[in-house]
Amino acid sequence: MINKLTLGEFEDALLMQHFLNDFGSADIAKWERQVLKDLGLESIEQLTQVPLATGITQPPYADITSNPENHFLHSYRYCTTNSDEHGQGARYWLNMERFEGFGAAKLNQLSLAALTGGADGIILVVDGVKHWKQLLDGIALSDCYLGIEGNLQDILKLVDFLGPLKSDHQGFFIINGMLEHLVNETPGVLGLLKGNYGFRSLILQEPVTEPGTLDELALLLSQGIFIINTSLESDIPLLNILKNMQINLPLGDSYLWEICRLRCLRILFHQVAQQYGATDYLPGSLTIQATTNGFQGKQKNQNQQLLRNTTQTMAAVFGGCNIVTVVPHQNGFGSDDQWSRRIARNISHILIKECHLHKMADPVAGSYYLEDLTDKMLREVWSRLRQLESSGGYLNHRESKI
Repeated sequence: MINKLTLGEFEDALLMQHFLNDFGSADIAKWERQVLKDLGLESIEQLTQVPLATGITQPPYADITSNPENHFLHSYRYCTTNSDEHGQGARYWLNMERFEGFGAAKLNQLSLAALTGGADGIILVVDGVKHWKQLLDGIALSDCYLGIEGNLQDILKLVDFLGPLKSDHQGFFIINGMLEHLVNETPGVLGLLKGNYGFRSLILQEPVTEPGTLDELALLLSQGIFIINTSLESDIPLLNILKNMQINLPLGDSYLWEICRLRCLRILFHQVAQQYGATDYLPGSLTIQATTNGFQGKQKNQNQQLLRNTTQTMAAVFGGCNIVTVVPHQNGFGSDDQWSRRIARNISHILIKECHLHKMADPVAGSYYLEDLTDKMLREVWSRLRQLESSGGYLNHRESKI
């Protein structure tokens, strides 16, 4: 705003506007004529009809005429803005590190190193862990976002352990066989959903499909519908169900495509919630954890993997993730190599401290190309979701694949 600018800054802004006025507007028709001439193409369709996925053909450029006055998408801009929450800026995401394949003592050692090194939280795979005090020794639960993945029995033991501590803990539980527990109305799971433990326990993830696809989004949404319906039948209040839901999304390699996939997922999940009458459920209420797409062994060298992690993390942030987990570029989650873990952890730090991406409420709002692609993706994923539901829903689809 002008009243926040110095006189010199205001003069510079006027000068820049003067220079910009020297450039005439170029519409797409004019640009296409120049492309045909420069590239020697006979038809612009050779360039504009680019199939990105089944059902989606997208030109490599867009302007205001590509998706004019799309008020539906406009209403979802800035939906993850935090109003300077935690003093971190307009956008805020958690940087969580994941560990698996270790005992309690080693998990504790690695967790403390990650948190000391700047991670906001840790995700621990705890199958068979018996010594919770040893595992969590020295970890300030009120300052650490905690993700626990394991069997229901182990997680219920953790809940019992945390109860007397009366710490202000928060995070999520990834419970093995969650869908079966819901169908069978396992008392432990119902207790988690009806209680207020500070942990989300309805985690949507789809390990079967290839990361980066539209089918993955449709299946995640169908899984969400199945979980909502099943939980409602067990007399779980709708608000409790939605508060307990989180989507874990592995990231693909296509940068702009992944940005739109995250936007599409948030918008359509909100639309699903609206169908159940959850008028107070906001688009920004959904928690999305994005995970970079793993180490590829000798197929890619470590420098390639580091760059791959960086572009995938940027796509997740631009798309509006709440949590990002970067797989170490050397040996993945099951490694105690501190160097590769430090490098992976620092990707998020650099995007904040050097790129200042947290200061932008919605970096892609108003991008003609991304708005147009998001719109096409919304229509295609919604169509696939309707087909899934009409053919028996998520559970029927999963049983047909077994």
